[in-house]
Amino acid sequence: MGKAAKKRSQQQRRNQAAHAASNIETTLTVCATPPRDEDGPRLENELQLVKSALLYGDRVELLSPASSFARTLKPFLTVTEENVLEQVSHMPPESLRRLGVGTDVGPGIELRKFRRKLRELDRLDENDPCRIELLDQWRPTALSMRVTADDYFTQRGSYELEAALDHHDVELLDVGFDMDDDVSVLIETFRINMLAALEDPRRTVLLDPMGSEMARLQPGRLAAYNEAHTKRTAAGAGLIQRLPTFPRAPMEDILEARDELADGRIGYRRALKQLADGLHSAPFEESLPAELDELWYDTVEPALVELRKRATVTRVAYAAGKDLVNSSAGLIGALAVTLTTIGSLTALFPSTAAVTAGGVNVAYAGARAALRTRSEVREYDLVYLHDLNRSLGDFGLTG
Repeated sequence: MGKAAKKRSQQQRRNQAAHAASNIETTLTVCATPPRDEDGPRLENELQLVKSALLYGDRVELLSPASSFARTLKPFLTVTEENVLEQVSHMPPESLRRLGVGTDVGPGIELRKFRRKLRELDRLDENDPCRIELLDQWRPTALSMRVTADDYFTQRGSYELEAALDHHDVELLDVGFDMDDDVSVLIETFRINMLAALEDPRRTVLLDPMGSEMARLQPGRLAAYNEAHTKRTAAGAGLIQRLPTFPRAPMEDILEARDELADGRIGYRRALKQLADGLHSAPFEESLPAELDELWYDTVEPALVELRKRATVTRVAYAAGKDLVNSSAGLIGALAVTLTTIGSLTALFPSTAAVTAGGVNVAYAGARAALRTRSEVREYDLVYLHDLNRSLGDFGLTG
């Protein structure tokens, strides 16, 4: 192998290694603080953070006392006076603990035996003393949990969160939240696990405002986390949250857009480096949201407005060029009509004078120009945000 060929081979390996590094799976750990008593039920944190995390990362972990609580309640939605034992026999261990069943009931053979015993009791005569005793013990609590579950799942967004948690790329972290604990204890459990996630170099963390405040109060605990990487993530998720279509988008549309635009997420994360490096705020500083607002209005939104105009132009131009290429009759006349009717799009095609000279090649030239411009749009750094906005509703960007 010659020196030039060897040099090219080395460069190819370096390029491949760089490409592989940029495609490493990104896992975001979303930390949503428990609501205070005076706040009442609150799902806005989880919804906003989980939606933006799904559209930025490859995998999402959710640390959320409220969502953990909901997961223990969900099996009670189908409980009635008549089917308590049947429904309980199918419940996961975390829901069984809501009935006072000991924590020793876990996965494996013990849980199977427990379920089988419940089904045997359920098949006994309704006047059987053992069956009556167990129902007297569990029925009031099970029906009370049913009321609590109904109350929770009537909240706006509760089923959206459940849809996200049912997605194969989303995991609810089980860190042992005890829902019978006082809120102050829940917050302390949350704080300990949040700081542990921040100190884990394999994780990138998204925090709500209260979580950010907790992090700022522990500066010594944050020495291990990658500030530059975390800042890029905070900026990337923050810009997604500022899309005009984002706040109203239901989880179903978020998940659909995520699947459709999976390739674009990788490029978007790469493109965020330059934007994030220009931010002065640290990832969890109070000033970061205001700085992201300024970045959005001064830089990102104008770019997306221009990108939308260019994308609209290229869609029409591409369609016109394709029609011309596929047409075999009246080619010259059709091209002349196109040039006079699409106004500003004429820059993508040869001049009218060239039509009579170029014949069929003119049509191909027009199609090539349209395709070239479309390619330029696809390579634009923020095209992922443009595509997200279009996928989620396509409104709010005008200029």
